[in-house]
Amino acid sequence: MSISDNLPDATWTDYGVAAGKIVIFGVLVAALWSAVNRVTRFDDHEQLFVRHNRSYLIQRCGLLIGQGVAMWPLLGSTGRPWPELAWVAGGGLWAAALLGLLWPVLNRLVGHGDMTDPADPVEQSTSLVRAGFFVASGAVIGAGLSGSSPSVAVGIAATVVFTLLGLVVLYAAYRLNGVLPQFDRLSRHVARGNLAAAIIAAGFTVALGLVLHKAIAGDFTGWGSGLAAFAMTAVLATAGFYLVSWLMDRFIITSATLAEVVRTDQRLAATATAALLVTVAAAVAALPV
Repeated sequence: MSISDNLPDATWTDYGVAAGKIVIFGVLVAALWSAVNRVTRFDDHEQLFVRHNRSYLIQRCGLLIGQGVAMWPLLGSTGRPWPELAWVAGGGLWAAALLGLLWPVLNRLVGHGDMTDPADPVEQSTSLVRAGFFVASGAVIGAGLSGSSPSVAVGIAATVVFTLLGLVVLYAAYRLNGVLPQFDRLSRHVARGNLAAAIIAAGFTVALGLVLHKAIAGDFTGWGSGLAAFAMTAVLATAGFYLVSWLMDRFIITSATLAEVVRTDQRLAATATAALLVTVAAAVAALPV
């Protein structure tokens, strides 16, 4: 008697579908990695694995993690093998395309330097923020690919609308942090190579991405209720993070304000602030409401 004699036929079908999903996943990850290699102005392999460019590695790893997070909801089972494989391929292409298009957007929003000098503080700070954006964007994109809808057309429309809205909120929040005095106009310090500013910016972005994932993920219940819930969550989350930062400023980091932490590049205090923001966001995302 072999092991297969004790397993129902459907099990082997499930294994085959799972293997197909993993193959599609791997092909799309490799395709996006190769696409980025083609658009950069330097030899990526040399920078990453010969010159050991840690700054560039950070943002490439952020992109890789973001793609994995975005595709996570596609790997579930519905009991319909062929539609599942088509959904993984189509949704995976959508996620890869958005993350790929995010690369030039971040060039303008955050900056990038020439990405070939790992000792350059500007490249270190911008790479960290870019990595945070890729991870947060992956959470938003993945949320848009989750849940069910009354029809395929409505599902596609909802995916596109809510995903793009989530990405716009991430973009706007970074712009907002660049003008508010609480973090001493964060983005200008990132552009000058301030690593503390980059740590807080990346933490804030990842935290916001987690909450936006919560706001977008799930079944489509209607345009009015969905858009209202998304808008309320985005506003409350952004305001809540500023409140958490103020509490951190007032009761935890008592030796300096967060503006001073950023201005004087206090990296340990910045790391604690970013960790608290992400922790609070993870707790909010876990709530059943």
